[in-house]
Amino acid sequence: DGSPDESIATTFPELKLKIKTKDTSLDDFTDFNDRSLGGWTKGSAGREIQFISGDSSGNYHLFNNTSEQLDNHSGIVLEKSFSASSGQRYEFTIDVKKENQGSPNPPNLVLKIDDNRSQTHIINNMNWSTYSFTATATSNTMTVSLLNLEARWNGNDFSLDNFRVRSLL
Repeated sequence: DGSPDESIATTFPELKLKIKTKDTSLDDFTDFNDRSLGGWTKGSAGREIQFISGDSSGNYHLFNNTSEQLDNHSGIVLEKSFSASSGQRYEFTIDVKKENQGSPNPPNLVLKIDDNRSQTHIINNMNWSTYSFTATATSNTMTVSLLNLEARWNGNDFSLDNFRVRSLL
């Protein structure tokens, strides 16, 4: 109002703003159609992974064929490291299906973000199913992994597709 008397001035509530200096969002999607691992690295339990064309459209997915007749197929199937923001929640999603219906020793898969692990998913479905897991990053880097806890070879065959790692709001 132009008056020098501050005691009659209107007081507005304090406004707190969070200024984002850079985009910290993440949305990494790998569908394996280009027949590359998209930066994912095979672990000891993924050493027999192959690219398979699942339909006439030329799309590919991964087939983990545990054909080595040794009971040493547990461990990391695939993993990848990402830049992260400490305190940010992230989601890891995959599509999976069992191969060789009726065979013993189904895959026992775990999705992992750093030291945080999902429940164990026993894969018995011959149709594609989606599994996801969320966790909060505790540093500026994170490692996302798919583990197989089933060591036995007979029946421990599965297909993988559509790996997605993304930040959540």
